[in-house]
Amino acid sequence: MRRGFLFAIILIVLPSGVFAVSYQPLYIVDRPTSGIIPRSTYRLDTEIFSEGGVRFELLFGFFDRINIGLSYSATNVIGSGKPVLSPHPEGEIRLRCINEGYTYPAISIGFSSSGRGAYLEEQERYQYRSVGVYLALSKNFYYPLGNAGIHAGVGYTLERNDSESVSPFLGFDVDLTEFVTVHLEYDPALSDTNNDLTGGYGYLNSSLSFNMAKNFKINIILRDLLNNSNGVIQPDRSLLVTFYYLY
Repeated sequence: MRRGFLFAIILIVLPSGVFAVSYQPLYIVDRPTSGIIPRSTYRLDTEIFSEGGVRFELLFGFFDRINIGLSYSATNVIGSGKPVLSPHPEGEIRLRCINEGYTYPAISIGFSSSGRGAYLEEQERYQYRSVGVYLALSKNFYYPLGNAGIHAGVGYTLERNDSESVSPFLGFDVDLTEFVTVHLEYDPALSDTNNDLTGGYGYLNSSLSFNMAKNFKINIILRDLLNNSNGVIQPDRSLLVTFYYLY
């Protein structure tokens, strides 16, 4: 009886993924694409990560080509003990400079101070540093199973206590079915040379995205597949839930 009930729930939920997701991906995994959300739309991200952490991000499409957002995170929220709050909210703004054409990519510029993982108070930085000021390019292609996107960019983080450098990033996303997409990105982390925290290999991150409905998506994220972070059991797993709303 219980198995039959669960099977019925699966049958109800899975078909909702066949609706094509019209929203552009905003991130490869952690690094930005050139994507933006439409005007009069907002996006709410809720991420559950290691150390009982939770991160919220709210992004608004105020104009046709401009998105503005805020994020906030804390660790030890899930489980016992006192939550450890990040010292302040983080901000993001992105501007679509050039829309994608048949022979050329979309180009966006922006700024994001939102890192990933726990905030390390002694180092005054996040476990995975924010991209900072960035330039992002994206080009999409259609193939029999759906869409494939190639993304590249460069960022200059403002979390600069241990080093100052421009760091490139690149990645792709590929539809496996109408409601499942795989993402992979690599950031050599040229701006992250703190030997106490990193091994110098860069960050290889991946995620599996389930488009459950047109405005609802679940991501299973695996960070640092190259074991670049010292003292962190790899891969670093997290769960991201995304909703889109009109206002």
